[in-house]
Amino acid sequence: MFFGFNFNIGQNESKSQDIEDGTAETFPPTPLSQNDYNSTPPTSQQLSQNNYIPSPPKDIVSETDSVSLPKPPVVRKPKKDGYLSVLSECLNGAGQNAFGVAAIEVWTLQKNELVRSRDGYWRDPVFPETPNLERLENTSHPQHVATERLVPGLGVAGTIWANVYGNTKLGKWFDLKQLSQDEDQPFNLRLNILAEAFGLATGMYFNNANSSTKGIVVFYARGTVNFDLVSSPSNLEYLRSSTDLIGGVVSWENPRENAIKARKGDLAATCRRVRSKLLALKRIGALHNFDAEKYDKSQRKNGALAEAIAAHEEKVGLKSQIVGASIRLASFVEEKSSKTVSKMVHGGRQSPPPRLARNQVIFALMGCFLSLFTLSGINELIKDGSDNDLSILLGPLGALVTCHYGLTSAPASQPRNSVLSIIFTSTLAQASTEIPTDILPVWVRMPLVASIGIACTLAMGLAHPPAGAVAIIFAKGDRRWHDMGLLLFAYVEAIFFAMVFINMHESKTFPMYWGVRNPREWFCPKSEKSTN
Repeated sequence: MFFGFNFNIGQNESKSQDIEDGTAETFPPTPLSQNDYNSTPPTSQQLSQNNYIPSPPKDIVSETDSVSLPKPPVVRKPKKDGYLSVLSECLNGAGQNAFGVAAIEVWTLQKNELVRSRDGYWRDPVFPETPNLERLENTSHPQHVATERLVPGLGVAGTIWANVYGNTKLGKWFDLKQLSQDEDQPFNLRLNILAEAFGLATGMYFNNANSSTKGIVVFYARGTVNFDLVSSPSNLEYLRSSTDLIGGVVSWENPRENAIKARKGDLAATCRRVRSKLLALKRIGALHNFDAEKYDKSQRKNGALAEAIAAHEEKVGLKSQIVGASIRLASFVEEKSSKTVSKMVHGGRQSPPPRLARNQVIFALMGCFLSLFTLSGINELIKDGSDNDLSILLGPLGALVTCHYGLTSAPASQPRNSVLSIIFTSTLAQASTEIPTDILPVWVRMPLVASIGIACTLAMGLAHPPAGAVAIIFAKGDRRWHDMGLLLFAYVEAIFFAMVFINMHESKTFPMYWGVRNPREWFCPKSEKSTN
């Protein structure tokens, strides 16, 4: 017997011989059901007839005569974070529909430092992946550059934050290569890599008062993008609206997590209370002796107590408000003072800039000496020709050549800032000396005029440190109008000398820009040029 066939011994031998000869008919084996098996021990008659089929183990043959195979393990997909899904959709929508945007970063302010949000980075799939981008995006890269915390003023996000903080208007585009070469900017490897990978960057500020979330959304574009289109009002307005949307999503993260934790905590606390109450009721048998009248009486007693508490709070409401306001004021002062002291002690946690190479130091030495030597010689000629009645104010010129040869790429060193700021502050200071000292004493006039001059130059984008010194000197009252003219002449001479000398260096250029509007645009505005 095998596979459900019952044969006698003699028949089995003849059948096997026929099968070997190939003359026997073959039939498919007939499967047996569970009822065909015998679970009782065999009798001697059954064994002699050779028709007993023992019952197989239940774990081998089931009731339907099918072997049960183990089911494959169920692989549960991890739940996707709802916040990350919404943020990803917003970043993708903002980048795909904006003109020229190649990548987006989201940064939030946390403890006076800028931190990139969780998964707050998007890059256009069409934008080619360069080796520099791989260093930023691939965490397994041997030269991976991790995203670090930034203080305001450092890196791309820190620099843009310092320019757009508190301003919800449309932003402006920054040249990343010029920013990376700015000698006023501390060295930042990630800034240099972003300057090579992209070309332009702009940022929009957002502030959610409800969740106290502040931050910026940085948009990157190619350096070769059409600047007129990428900075068009429609494109900037779209980026501004996208920033508000992304900022709202980022502001939603912490309250959402707190709400989820609170719900889980409430559920766990409720379960613990119910369990403890049930155990207590089970132990004391109170479930069988529940008295509704006593319960109602206790509820009424609790209601009277609540009314008494409310009346007492109403009486002392004003006092509690004053105490609460005092506590909030004290906590605010303590928080502000601790943050201020922390920033004073720790600073920006950045290493100082490296020293200049020896050849650059020698080049700066020669430039400063030749420029000041020329100015000093001209000053001597003027003094000899005027019988010491006229002279050039050399103090601010020493600061000027420091900017030229030490901070060549800085905006404060450019001719536009130098000349216009000196004209403005010296004119303002010299005009203030016409105010009688009885009305405006000299000791008040000097800091007041200098502060106004510095603030106005910053507002006009003409920051130039020597201009503050010039305002102090001329506000003192011992200078005349022709001294201002001589100083302006010396400024022009020093700038011209710096242009000749610095541009002789192979790796230096001066000026970085003139900042003068193209004369063609005076007669043909951008809107007209784009339509022609």
